[in-house]
Amino acid sequence: MRLNLQTPWESFPFLEKEERVEIQVHTVHYLDLIRSFVGDPKGVYARTMQHPDFPQLASTKSGIILDYGDFLRVNLSINHTFPFKGPQEDAIIQFQGTNGAAFTRLGLLLNYPEGRPGHLECCRERAGAWETVPLKGSWFPDAFIGTMSNLQRVAAGEDETLISPVQDALRTMAVVEACYTSNDAGGTPLPT
Repeated sequence: MRLNLQTPWESFPFLEKEERVEIQVHTVHYLDLIRSFVGDPKGVYARTMQHPDFPQLASTKSGIILDYGDFLRVNLSINHTFPFKGPQEDAIIQFQGTNGAAFTRLGLLLNYPEGRPGHLECCRERAGAWETVPLKGSWFPDAFIGTMSNLQRVAAGEDETLISPVQDALRTMAVVEACYTSNDAGGTPLPT
């Protein structure tokens, strides 16, 4: 996951009172997405920080490595304070397997809240051709239709279980807490 863009922080003044901002308010969604694909990490290495242009906010940037062992690499590089418009501004998630890959651009985050179109490409085999996958709808509200509809159907007795149960959300929050614990511990000091 790589994010390099300028979030309009002035649209969220309530965050100025919060002791935790970037991971808990924004990156939690990426951590939840990653867990839905590959499960819980064994551990995390994380650093979240402020930006001099936004001293009123606890954090606006994060670097996170999720430890899944020796064969699965998961990195998040999140920067909500990239004021340089143009092609270098991005919000992407890239998945790479041994026999296929996917690349998606989260268009809503670019020029938020108006956004730009989202984009998804897949490559289904090594050295194969990339295919563009047509996308319909918008992140808001379409991303929530499935989970909210399921919640209503469970409440009405039409579905037996939630597709996103509370216990799963608690596991994502455990990853968030581990990120803050890692941040507070700091890096390994260099020998003197």
